[in-house]
Amino acid sequence: MVHVIGTYLPRLLRHVIWDPLWKMPSQGKNLYLTFDDGPDEVATPQLLEILDRHQANATFFLRGDHAKQRPQLVRDVLSAGHAIGNHTYSHANAWKVSSDEYEAELERATVILQQLAGEPIRWMRPPFGRITPAALTWCKHAGQKLVMWDVLPGDFTPTATAAQVAQWTHNRIRPGSIVCLHDNPKSRSVTPAAMEELLPWLLDDGWRLCALPPLIHTEKTAAF
Repeated sequence: MVHVIGTYLPRLLRHVIWDPLWKMPSQGKNLYLTFDDGPDEVATPQLLEILDRHQANATFFLRGDHAKQRPQLVRDVLSAGHAIGNHTYSHANAWKVSSDEYEAELERATVILQQLAGEPIRWMRPPFGRITPAALTWCKHAGQKLVMWDVLPGDFTPTATAAQVAQWTHNRIRPGSIVCLHDNPKSRSVTPAAMEELLPWLLDDGWRLCALPPLIHTEKTAAF
């Protein structure tokens, strides 16, 4: 149920809250896989190997504390040609902390990620997908685009299986879709295996697996 709501509710909210990026402009069969919560010492290397083997790119929304603990994994993500984004420092819930605390989380993660990347961070995804006016304002001032998703396969749920995640994604993607997946302890046994099943399907069907681009050209994107 979580992933059902998390796929269809964004498609409705897109018409109401258009400032975040829910979906990339449709330019052929481009698809944007994203992974939240890493870098994880188990799942992230597995995903990097699978993506490399299939010549696919993705975007990793990293927690600042995890990046600080595992800087080499961040470098591995970047050297493989993937993009990285800000996922706060400690997975802060914007609906439960003050605006000042949340902004401090975003700033702290930005500093760590930019030191490791050697370039500005251009993307931010709020943990739990929880948007606030303060977060949108901070992103605008910091030059980071707030990124949501248009497909949520639910790889983090207790009952998820690799086959279910792969099939759900395959059935619901559209050109320009942003798929929200995870590289964290909850998804270690599911997400890499799901990608092993999903990526050959996608590539055989002519999809291009892309990282979010370094420049932001994302004012109102294609309508849902």
